[in-house]
Amino acid sequence: MVIMVVSCSDEEKKENTNKQSSENQLKAEYIGAKACGGCHQDIYKSYLETGKGKAFHAIANTTFVEDFRNAKVFDKHNKLWYRMDTLKGELLVTEYRVKGVDTTHLLVFKADYVIGSGNKTRTYLYEENNFVYEIPVTWYVEKKLWDLSPGYEGGNNSRFDRPITLLCMSCHNSDFQHVGQTVNKFTSLGDGIGCEKCHGPGSVHQMKMKEDPGQQTDPGIINPSKLPIALQFDVCRQCHLEGINIDHPGKNLANFRPGQPLDFYTTILIPTNNSTEDYGFASHAERLQQSKCFIASNEKLTCVSCHDPHKKLDQTPLTAYNQKCLNCHESTKACSHHEVHQNPNLSCVTCHMPKNGTTDIPHVSTSDHFIRIPEKSTESKPAVNGTSVPQMRNFTGKSTPIETLAKAYLSHFEHQSRSALLLDTVKRMLNKLDLVTKVRYFYLSKELPDQPFLQELKKEKINDARILYQIADIHYRNALDPFPWFEKAYALDPDDLNFVSLYAEALQKKNRFGEARNLLQTLLEKKPGHREALSNLGFDYLIHGDLEKAEYYTRKALRYHPDHVLAKENIVNIYLQKGLYDKALKQLNELQQDYPQDQRYQKLKMELKKLQSQAATSG
Repeated sequence: MVIMVVSCSDEEKKENTNKQSSENQLKAEYIGAKACGGCHQDIYKSYLETGKGKAFHAIANTTFVEDFRNAKVFDKHNKLWYRMDTLKGELLVTEYRVKGVDTTHLLVFKADYVIGSGNKTRTYLYEENNFVYEIPVTWYVEKKLWDLSPGYEGGNNSRFDRPITLLCMSCHNSDFQHVGQTVNKFTSLGDGIGCEKCHGPGSVHQMKMKEDPGQQTDPGIINPSKLPIALQFDVCRQCHLEGINIDHPGKNLANFRPGQPLDFYTTILIPTNNSTEDYGFASHAERLQQSKCFIASNEKLTCVSCHDPHKKLDQTPLTAYNQKCLNCHESTKACSHHEVHQNPNLSCVTCHMPKNGTTDIPHVSTSDHFIRIPEKSTESKPAVNGTSVPQMRNFTGKSTPIETLAKAYLSHFEHQSRSALLLDTVKRMLNKLDLVTKVRYFYLSKELPDQPFLQELKKEKINDARILYQIADIHYRNALDPFPWFEKAYALDPDDLNFVSLYAEALQKKNRFGEARNLLQTLLEKKPGHREALSNLGFDYLIHGDLEKAEYYTRKALRYHPDHVLAKENIVNIYLQKGLYDKALKQLNELQQDYPQDQRYQKLKMELKKLQSQAATSG
C-alpha cells in the first residue's frame, strides 16, 4: 500500500492569521449560537441537525424517540426497578422495589434535560436548586432498548446522586454558567454544542462584521481550517479525546478557546493496555493518532479531513469516504480487495475502520478510528488486570511531568479502578510531588501523613476549596483538628454537599450540635434527599430526645435510600425509645435477613425480646 504525505501551503500565513485571531479571541465574549444563525442561516440550520447540535437540550424542547411500551429496567444487583413514562410532555422515571405483592419502595423523579443526540443514546438529567444530576437509565438507540446508564451496571448504581461535572457539561453543551469551585452547580444551561465551541467566542466578529459587512475574512473569529494542523486537531480533541484530564494550575478544559493549544489548559492521559481492540466511545482522536495514516501524513490527517462538522454523518454515503482515502493512496489497486469500490454498500472504512462495541458504553457500536489493515484474528488481546499498573500515554503533549503522571494515577484510582497498585506507584513518587498532589494521595489512601508534612500545610496559602476539604478530612480521620480547614473550605464553597455533610458530622462528634444542625438544614434545602444529611439530622434529634423529628428525618432518609443501613438501625433505636417493641423487632428481623453475618443484630434481638416480655408482664 502506497501512502502519500500531504503537505500544507502558506503555513506561515496561517500562523500570522492565527496569532491575530487568538489575540482577538482573548478579548471576545460568547454570544450564543442563535446570534450566528442570523447571518449564517444555511450552515446554522444544517448544524442543528448534527449530533453536536442535538447533544443537550431541555426535555420541554425535545421530540421523544424512545419506545415507552413496557419501558422498564431491572437492576439485579440492587433489586431495584425503573419505569419510564411520559405525561404531558414530561419524562418521569420511577424507581421502585417489589417484595411479594407489596411495593416496598417508590421514588419518582422528573427529567429536566436530555444529554445525547439520539444517534446512539439518550441519557437524562434532573436539576435541583441549580445542582445537576444524572438519572440512572438510558435509551440505547441502535438496539431500541432501555437499560442502566453507562457506569451504573455491575453493582455500581449510584442512583440519582451522580453529579454532572464541569468536564462532563463542557463536552456535551455550550452557553452554560458554572458556579465557581462547585462540583455540579450551574446558574444557566445551554442548548447543545454551539458554533462557538469550534469557532471561539463571537462578540468581536459580530462587531467587526457590523462595522464592515463586506469584508471577506475576519480575524475576530476562528476558522479551524485556517489554523495550523496541530491547532485544528485540538479543536476536535477537546471533546473527541477521552482520557484522564489533568488540568493545569488555574485552568481547565472549559476555558479552552479554539486557536490555542489544548495542552495550554490540560493534559489528557490515557491508560494503555495490551489490547488493540478495546476503545471508548469518544476515543476518536486517540485511535486516529495511533494510525499509520496519521503518522505518515506527518500528523496532518485530522477529523475534518473526512468529516464536515456542519452536516449529519448520514448525509455522507459510505462510498464518499473512498475518495478521501484516494487523496493519499495512489489507487484502488493498492487494496487487495479493490472490488469493494464497486459495491455501493461497502467502502474502505468497512474493512479498515470496522464498527465495534465500545468499552465504556454498552449496546452501542461506532467506527474504530484506528485505521489499519484488518488482522487475521479479531480476538482481543488480554487487557490490563489488577496485577499491573497501566502505562499513561500522553495524547496532548510530548512529555509528561511526574506530578501530572501522579495525578493521573490518583484520578484513575478514584474514578475507575480501586487497585492499591496505583496508590503504591504514587507513593514511590511522593518526595518529588507538590504539596497539593501529596494531599490528594493521603486523602485517597487514608494514610496518616508524618508530622513534617502536616506542618508544611499552611491554610492561608491554599485557596482551592476541594483541597481544603480534603485536608480537613485527613485531619478528621486522624483525630486532628479539622475545623480551621473546614471553615475556610466552606467559606469558599458552601455547595460541595458531600464535604459539607462531613463537616457537620465532625461538628456533631465534638458536641457542637447547633452548628451541625444549621449546616445540615441548609444542605437539605439544596438537596432534600441527601442521605447522610437526613440520617445524621435524625440521629441528632434521637440523642436529644425529640423522637418525632428523629423518626421524620430517618424515615425520609429511608424513603430516598431504602438500603441505608445506619438509618435502618436508627429506626430500631427510635422504636425502642418509644417502647414500640413489635415495630422494632420487625425492623430488626429485616436487618438480620439482609445481613445474616452481623452478630450485633442477633444479640440486640435477644435483648429486645426480653424487653418485650417484661413489658407484657408488667402490662
